[in-house]
Amino acid sequence: MSSSRPSGVHDGIEAGKRGDLDVLGWRLKLGVIVPATNTIVEPEFHAMAVPGVTTHTGRFPLQNVSISSDADFARMVEVIHTNLDVAIEGLVPCAPDHIIVGVSAETFWDGTDGAATIRSRLSQTSGVSVSLGSDAARVALETVGARQIGVLTPYWPVADERVRRYF
Repeated sequence: MSSSRPSGVHDGIEAGKRGDLDVLGWRLKLGVIVPATNTIVEPEFHAMAVPGVTTHTGRFPLQNVSISSDADFARMVEVIHTNLDVAIEGLVPCAPDHIIVGVSAETFWDGTDGAATIRSRLSQTSGVSVSLGSDAARVALETVGARQIGVLTPYWPVADERVRRYF
């Protein structure tokens, strides 16, 4: 693992910088993008809500299909990668202060350079900073000084290998 924070990963996010302070989201409006099939991320964010911070969810198309091989998983990651911008475009009108990508496999897929490309593309599309699961994992591990890690995932072996290579 590198010892530096990935470019684009922020220590703090300036709320209301877009000039759209919200009655409920007066501290911060977070955008979260998830696949249409995901039923976990959005409720988790709502359960963790604090006064003045609101979460706004953008969904992108993803069919609930059976994944029975590495090739199936790789195709799903490509569909996710292709459709992330759809969810971003759906969030932009509510003027979030920051966007979190609530799906992680594709953020590990092409290593740190691939993650940087995704983050940059989505930030450019949205006009705000974007956080990825791969960045969060890296920063958390660096923060606690981890030198060796074990990785358990719900993924197929092709994705496990991509996660291993990321670190």
